[in-house]
Amino acid sequence: MSQNQPRYAPSRTIDSLQSQDALVSTITSILREAEPFETELTPVVLKAVADHTTLSTPDVLALRVQLSVDVNHHEPIADRVAVIVDAISDELCQWRQRDGP
Repeated sequence: MSQNQPRYAPSRTIDSLQSQDALVSTITSILREAEPFETELTPVVLKAVADHTTLSTPDVLALRVQLSVDVNHHEPIADRVAVIVDAISDELCQWRQRDGP
């Protein structure tokens, strides 16, 4: 990725698109409709977040590589989604801090 291009779309990241609670609720609803669910949850949540933001494909791929989320599979699905969304948001915040304004 070129240094002239931002790693995220500052106008529509998780923080500004909608509240994280609303995003978690939306993704959880999508996942509940897709039951039975027998795949890794992190990439599915990342795709849903990307669908609701303007993250570029390179950014999504970079997030996928960098994310390491420990999700308790015994927790309700909404809690698992929230943990993953929080991890994505935290990573985006780190990018902003590292890259500056």
